[in-house]
Amino acid sequence: MSRNISTAFKRSEVDGQISKHLLTFEDQASPEAIRYFAQHCEKLTNYGYWFLLSTLWVWAGDVTDDLDLWRKLFSSNRPDKEISLMKRDELREFKSLPNKVTVYRAMVPNESDGISYTTSIETVFKFARRHGSQFILTGRIKKHDITALFLRRGENEILILNRKLIRELKQIPIITQDILEADK
Repeated sequence: MSRNISTAFKRSEVDGQISKHLLTFEDQASPEAIRYFAQHCEKLTNYGYWFLLSTLWVWAGDVTDDLDLWRKLFSSNRPDKEISLMKRDELREFKSLPNKVTVYRAMVPNESDGISYTTSIETVFKFARRHGSQFILTGRIKKHDITALFLRRGENEILILNRKLIRELKQIPIITQDILEADK
């Protein structure tokens, strides 16, 4: 067994069946995949729920429709959340974060909401370039208000389900030169 698997992992036939079905979707990042998960998640073990939810999120990348559904699913009060949602290396890194964390988000034009932030200035500029962002959001949040830290895509991604918990939130206009400098 991999050393990066949660201590909460236990084999489950039902978890395996739902996982296999999720793999049948042509695009596991599709809105249909997360809706299938939402329809069948009550059958999952706690580990299966959190692991599959985080896996679907990571697969979705920055294409995440229906933020209300994602928020609802990530807000579940099922046990073993911390040790099952994040891999062991992510949990270790999460625990090493300071009590107040500076976060960034590249806003897509005409976007009014989002739950994915990063602790990396390089990552925020990468997304700003990809989305043609005119500004980035930055602020500070208490560690206990962070839902998860994901390292799987190399983005130092922080999930924040409620933007109102971010203090000193401000928009910083960016110009093309800022993005070019971040690429160096």
